[in-house]
Amino acid sequence: MSSNSKIENIQDIVNKNLCHRCGTCVGLYPDKLEFVDVLDSYKVNVKSPLTAEENQNVMKYCSGHEVDFPELNKTLFGADYSANNFIGHHEKLYIAFAKDQEIRYNSASGGILSLLLIYLLESKQVDGAVVLGMDPDQPWRVKPFIAKTRKEVMQSAQSKYVISSVNEILPEILDFDGTLAYVGLPCQVHSLRKMMLDNQFDLSKIKYIFGPYCGNTLHYSSLKSFLKKMNVHDVSEIKELNFRYGEWPGNMRVLTKSGDEFLMPKFHANYLIPFHIESRCLTCTDLSNEFTDISSGDAWAPKYEERGKGFSIMVVRSQKGKQLVDELVEKSLVDVVEIERNKAVEMHSHGYDLKKRGAFLRISFLKKLHRAVPQYGYEVKTSNSTRVVFELVLDSLFWICKLKISRYIIDLIPHKVVGKIFEKTRKVWKRITKEIKKKDLVEEPENSQEAANS
Repeated sequence: MSSNSKIENIQDIVNKNLCHRCGTCVGLYPDKLEFVDVLDSYKVNVKSPLTAEENQNVMKYCSGHEVDFPELNKTLFGADYSANNFIGHHEKLYIAFAKDQEIRYNSASGGILSLLLIYLLESKQVDGAVVLGMDPDQPWRVKPFIAKTRKEVMQSAQSKYVISSVNEILPEILDFDGTLAYVGLPCQVHSLRKMMLDNQFDLSKIKYIFGPYCGNTLHYSSLKSFLKKMNVHDVSEIKELNFRYGEWPGNMRVLTKSGDEFLMPKFHANYLIPFHIESRCLTCTDLSNEFTDISSGDAWAPKYEERGKGFSIMVVRSQKGKQLVDELVEKSLVDVVEIERNKAVEMHSHGYDLKKRGAFLRISFLKKLHRAVPQYGYEVKTSNSTRVVFELVLDSLFWICKLKISRYIIDLIPHKVVGKIFEKTRKVWKRITKEIKKKDLVEEPENSQEAANS
């Protein structure tokens, strides 16, 4: 009997390390389920037992243990699922940025998601937008809310690199009087799509689903680690927290109640990833948010990185997403340049390698250890023995970094030192592993259709 056959309730999901912390179960039954130990394990706790029907709903809509990618893809887009496509179904691929400089500057990259929401609200196509901001009562913690104005959308701008249980907001969505756009991470979108297609709950008011690319998310222990380096002793001392503050690519920033400001460049702050990554992310296979109407992420390519300011890759997946982008282009609200799939995949080759080939290798290792694994309805197989060995090395590094002693040691190293060490190590690592990661990710070069971006 496999480990997965014994998954019968939310406790099994949590105990077998399959929980995404997406918030769906807590959003469905907030009187019976809650998140506890936020600053450490951040896990679902059962306050009172679920009924058989409630438990059935939790299991049905949970994205932690099962998401059938081919079935979802066929239902949403009417297309067969290609496991080796990597980027998912799409109508168009663009490099883009919002022409509104306030939107672009205050966003993580090119401001595409903020632009989409603001346009939909101001053109009265939706009445609200489900977004993620910082909790005004606990400025160190993220909190989903429904934005109704440009100002509120801007307050939610930029990435948040800690666990965000957006679907806890389900009660507010169900009670909302009007139409909505929704922004969520892949795991959150997976659950929402499953609920919408099942029609058990009235979610027809959600007219558009958008989302960022997502390589991983971090436990709040990452924030505590960052604060230690700045000699800030408790999260209660935080007045304001940003993860992509300032000019692209931005800085991790903490402003304390005493007026002290601490900044760490984004690529330096990435040292936190191997020490505090949410482990379920390592068996997630969706980098580019494949079941949105439009998804977006940083355009990681030298020609864009050198210019600064922030450029986004924009993946237009659905017909209504395409119609929306056509409106933005017609009204000169967005700058777009169409690119080929190969270019789009190559831009995030490290991420696709981690989330597609790497995730399925990790799943295969877990199966051999008789551990529970998520079911996706498809598989990306890796026959390259070098890549398999590389994965064993990488997984060993993740395991070592998450040890308490490793976290303790890294916290002792001054932030300026650890940041520079990590950045240099990252460059060397990327150079050494470049060919391993990119091998077979893209097809043979084609004639580029990419135009020069003015």
